[in-house]
Amino acid sequence: MRNSIVTIILAATLACLIPSCDIKKEESGSTHGAAQIAVDESFNMIIDQEVQVFEFTYPNASILPHYVSEAEAIDSLISSDMKLIIIPHELSEKQVEYIRQTKGTCKTQRIAVDAIALIVNPANALDSISVEQLADILAGRKALWNQIGGQSPDSVNVIFDYASSSTAKYMRDTLLAGGKFLSERVFAQNSVPEVIAGVENSTTAIGVVSATWLRADMAGSAGKKGNVKVLKVYHDGDARAFKPYQEYIYTAEYPLFRNVYAIAATSGSNVAHGFYSFLTGPVGQKLILQTGILPSVIHPRAVELTTHPAE
Repeated sequence: MRNSIVTIILAATLACLIPSCDIKKEESGSTHGAAQIAVDESFNMIIDQEVQVFEFTYPNASILPHYVSEAEAIDSLISSDMKLIIIPHELSEKQVEYIRQTKGTCKTQRIAVDAIALIVNPANALDSISVEQLADILAGRKALWNQIGGQSPDSVNVIFDYASSSTAKYMRDTLLAGGKFLSERVFAQNSVPEVIAGVENSTTAIGVVSATWLRADMAGSAGKKGNVKVLKVYHDGDARAFKPYQEYIYTAEYPLFRNVYAIAATSGSNVAHGFYSFLTGPVGQKLILQTGILPSVIHPRAVELTTHPAE
């Protein structure tokens, strides 16, 4: 089902976006050859689509993404011949300086703003949760659903993809000031699909995933319908709670969001640099817009309004 969604998006993008952007298949190293890139595994859904459109546009180019942890992606850029990585934060000044000394250059460009979504089983009565309640759960201060507005006296089970994933790190850094999860009911699965499956099969679980894995209408996970429920999130004292729609990511009313960066250790005429330019260009940004999260660059559209006299 996921492949069919990607195919539909690919066809729609090529039909509607490429002609309007006047893409030219230039005969250069940036559109010929093969490149391996390292990508934070949270962004599998985004980068798969970007790669398919890039390779369709430039048939002589091949991109092989390796979906790894954030730490593994950074290590590959520093310690190997990897030229491009996609991760949810910028490198430290020390890391940038080291890469510049060893590889000659290090360029960073924000390509998107992602949201961290909280998903539960549709049978769960809870519709919203505050950032502070979530922090209490992760810190072990609260443990039961009926302590956070739910109806069940059962324990809240929080599930991530990996213990070392960037989503888990985001929650530790944002909600616990970099501290450890103290709740005994925090679990790691082996992938985002397993997190989603865990929520489908349990009414006591909260899954923590990138919003790119969800349907644009927030009615379920990508490629499926109604199999999970996306919680609204708010801060204590707020009048409203919000789902991670693009509008609320843009206005920062949805409180759990993070930047996504492309980091390139190359400035030459090679396909890794070509893909870096594609991600940050108009077509790459429009593809991100279609995934449901926020592109770094929002291209305005001119709409002409005409007034017709009343009949």
